Amino acid sequence: MIEKRRETTVEEKKDTIQWHLTERRYINACAKCSDECDDSASRCVHRPSEMGGPPIISCWNATTCQESCPFDRKNDTKELGSGCLIGSEDNEECHPQCIGGCYKKGHSGQCVACAGYLSEGRCVTHCPPGMLKYLSRCVTREECISSPDVRVDDEWRMYKPVNGYCVYDCPAGYEQVKRPRKLPDNTTREQEYCEVCNGSCPKKCKGKAIDTIAMAKDLAGCNIVEGTLDIQLRDSSKMTLLSDYLKDIEVIEGSLLIRFSPSLTSLSVFQKLREINPGKDLFQTRYALVIYENQNLNSLFSSEVTKKLRIIGDGQVQVQNNRMLCFKHISNLMTGLKMELNIDDQSSFSNGDKAICDETNLVISIEKMMSEGFILKWTPFNTSDIDHRKFLGYQVFYKRVSSPDLADVQIDQDRSVCSDTWSMHFEPEKEKEKKEDNGTASIQEEKKIVYNVENPSEAQLENAAHANKKTYNGVGPYVHAVITNELIIPNTFTPFLSTIDFINHCSLSYAAYAQTKMVNHLGAKNARSNVIIVQTQYSNPTPPRILNIQPIGKRREED
Repeated sequence: MIEKRRETTVEEKKDTIQWHLTERRYINACAKCSDECDDSASRCVHRPSEMGGPPIISCWNATTCQESCPFDRKNDTKELGSGCLIGSEDNEECHPQCIGGCYKKGHSGQCVACAGYLSEGRCVTHCPPGMLKYLSRCVTREECISSPDVRVDDEWRMYKPVNGYCVYDCPAGYEQVKRPRKLPDNTTREQEYCEVCNGSCPKKCKGKAIDTIAMAKDLAGCNIVEGTLDIQLRDSSKMTLLSDYLKDIEVIEGSLLIRFSPSLTSLSVFQKLREINPGKDLFQTRYALVIYENQNLNSLFSSEVTKKLRIIGDGQVQVQNNRMLCFKHISNLMTGLKMELNIDDQSSFSNGDKAICDETNLVISIEKMMSEGFILKWTPFNTSDIDHRKFLGYQVFYKRVSSPDLADVQIDQDRSVCSDTWSMHFEPEKEKEKKEDNGTASIQEEKKIVYNVENPSEAQLENAAHANKKTYNGVGPYVHAVITNELIIPNTFTPFLSTIDFINHCSLSYAAYAQTKMVNHLGAKNARSNVIIVQTQYSNPTPPRILNIQPIGKRREED
């Protein structure tokens, strides 16, 4: 919210409403003319009747109608034109520097509003040398820095000259600095100026409390947060936006509090965070980083952030009551911070009690790539040392990615309880057949082994059956999942691109990984694979159409 001294803006000046003539009524109510209004003037504005009757004249009041002008728009476009001379019956056009009309024909100093800027009483396209553009007029440097301060988001800001403009926000490539300025009464004050950044140019924002994703928008592009950042997020509808808003934060000059946020499943939204420097701004005079009461949080920062993150000063870390957060993630965080675990601040009893924290690796690979899908395979999960009845099956997550580079893909990024950028296919556990007398397992019918295909085509059946010929009852030696639906599309070829550009921008790449799904019980464990990249095959070209060729004229007879 910006508060400043009242000055007519360009948009208001372009508005040609004659307020002094309007009756007191709702602003959005179009005034109807009474019988007293003279509708003989051809320039009176007529609007359609709501009841389908004859057009109704629009008036400013009971005696003055709203008049149209052929020069209100430029060449019948939406761009504002110079307008007509006020009071003229001949639709006389105003000076080209005018907008919305004028009081004297052909005079740039008698405009209702300026198309460009107002300088010394005249409308001009550009401000004269040595003058600055300030809203819709030209001012001197001294007039700029003497302008009243404006209040932006609960903070008072000063106007400052930069690149021919008078602004309260420094543009990209500049940073705001303060220097003493001597006033006419021989006193001094701290004046804000914009200076070219030396190398990187960090953007600074004030710390704040965030309880909706919309409130995080003010931190978009911020590199340094000045003050405590308190996240208590309950809105989870657009987690990709939250990542966009917080991804550039590198330093927090205050405490970082993440609490009472049931929608958060990870802290991967902080992609560049490297320093928390609270100074004396410690939470409860003790903590620099607080993570508690986040009921669905199951992972913390990415491994890259954890390696470089540092807490400056004596601030401690508190991680409590995150019931889906396994203690191993907390231990890894404290190791990365080079801090000792403290049972009073990081408890293994209050964290992860609802999660399955015993996890092994699942090795996944590509069995077959098709134009409209792909087949993945992996070694069956070993349930010999657990209650196999609690094993439900496998979840395969996949999504289209913009680059085939695995470094650009993070499992936990852009995810929340209620929204997910990954699509999921569930591969249920297959019941084992009873062994035959010869001790070998019978092979199921091929068409019954097709997974994740509703109304499969013959080609899909053939591919799936071929992939599963080595699979006994879906449990060994490999488990297969066929991923093919409307989300998977064939690759395409774009000509006139270099090989590198084609690989990076044109190939349709999909990221995929698999994990087990287990009922939580005593002794339960899970497995999860690494992410792999899959690229679909090219589809068959569309057959050419047969065109009917017909002559467009008679053949010319030879002489």
